[in-house]
This record gives sequence, structure tokens and C-alpha cells, in this order.
Amino acid sequence: MPESVRRRERALCWPLRRPASACRGFRHGDGNSRINIGGISAGGNSRNVVPDYGIVKFETRGGSTGINRYMEAEARRICEGAALMYGVSVEIRNMGSAEGSDSDGELMQVIRAAAERSGGVHKIVEKKSFDACEDVTYFMNRVRSNGGKAAVMMLGSQLAAGHHSGSFDIDEKCMEIGAEVLSRAIRLRLEEETRQKS
Repeated sequence: MPESVRRRERALCWPLRRPASACRGFRHGDGNSRINIGGISAGGNSRNVVPDYGIVKFETRGGSTGINRYMEAEARRICEGAALMYGVSVEIRNMGSAEGSDSDGELMQVIRAAAERSGGVHKIVEKKSFDACEDVTYFMNRVRSNGGKAAVMMLGSQLAAGHHSGSFDIDEKCMEIGAEVLSRAIRLRLEEETRQKS
């Protein structure tokens, strides 16, 4: 077998042999950080040929935008280092990311008041550390950059399986409760703004 094929074979096997240990070493000390490898596949159409490429799909998360950027940079460094180690090339495509953000306290009070008036809400946790960047933060940060306020609320539900699992599912009854709380919060906020203007 030519040496170039041997190097390619070793490089394709690297994520299978060492995903956890390779990623464990670059956690961030200032907050929650994680990496999830969601898919590993090798190109090629034959069972008896060393594939000429492989694909590893992963996502980083961090408790803040800065921590997530650190995780992205470290993941990139490790992938490039593995390619250099085995004498192959690597191409990294960013397919998405998320930023960190906190809810505005003023809006959280409005959401709390709406939840208290809802018949379906049994427990209110005003602030809980989510310890991850989430897609909704792009919307929140964009609203703030245009002079607005933003908040996020989470609905508790029985789960069929944990987050980032193929069996993840929620009890959809909580969606009705969430819609009610959201519509009440909007009404309360509009009433408050009307009072302030008069």
C-alpha cells in the first residue's frame, strides 16, 4: 500500500479512535463549554477501497460568545493539527454558530407577571443558568443593536430523551401554555407603554 494511502487511512480513523480525548483537553475554565460530534463518515463507493476523503460534523457551544469562539478556534486548531500529523489536507466549513446573551430584567418582570396570571404555569424559575450559546441570541442581540429590549423564556416539559439526542421530544401541551404566556406578556407590555405615554 502506498504511504499516501496509509496516511489517508490513519487520518480517516483518527476521529473514530480519539474524539473524546481529543476534545476533552480544550475545555474553557471560565464557563461551560462543550463539543458534540454528530456525524463521522468516509467517502468512497466501495467496501474494498480506502476512501479519499472523510467528513466529521461537529458543533461547539459555550456559556458565552467568547467561550464559544475559543471552542471554535481550538476545534479548528486540533483538526488542522491532525491533518498536519498525518500529512493530509483539511477543509473546515462553518455551517452555523451561536452567540451568548442575557435577558433584559425589565422584560423578565413582564414575562413573570404574565406567567403568574396563566392557569397552566405551576412553577416559575426567574433566572436559570443555561450555560450555552443558543440560536435565539442572534435575534436578541440584533434587537438590542437597534435600541430594543429582548428576553427569552423556556418552557418546562417532560422529555422523551435529553437534548441533542435522536429521540429528543417534548410534551406539546406546554406549547399552548407558552403561547398563552407570550400573548399575555405582549398585552401587558403594550398596556405599560400606553400608560407611560399618557
